[in-house]
Amino acid sequence: MWPRLIIVVALLAVGGCVDLGTVVPDETGGLADPTSPLDRGDGSPTSDLTVGLDISNSVPQVNEQVILACAVVDGDPSDVSFAFQSNAARLIVDTVRGRATFVVDTSDLGTEFEFTCTATSDNGTSPPSNRIVFIPIG
Repeated sequence: MWPRLIIVVALLAVGGCVDLGTVVPDETGGLADPTSPLDRGDGSPTSDLTVGLDISNSVPQVNEQVILACAVVDGDPSDVSFAFQSNAARLIVDTVRGRATFVVDTSDLGTEFEFTCTATSDNGTSPPSNRIVFIPIG
């Protein structure tokens, strides 16, 4: 009896000093690896969304409108909001429809513009879309 009691007491004493780490359940009921490359490190869930970006006019001229369309190409597209990442200051964005509009001005000639987009749902934010680059011509 005494040897078993000593072993149990020793295990309880050691168990209180051991850091078991963070255990996170995943979608399948298993355990997610917090060191996974899919973990953002901020506690937010990873997204199952993939987005694609299209452009209406890849060689725009002065006073022409460029329409960028962001769409979910993989994952559930319901209840998603869109965001655009760009160096264009005059970008008009519709976060619900996934559309962004840019009108080329004379001051834009020769400037390289880059665009990507992301989608956000209750499951997190998608990785950035494909990158679109254009340089307005005169």
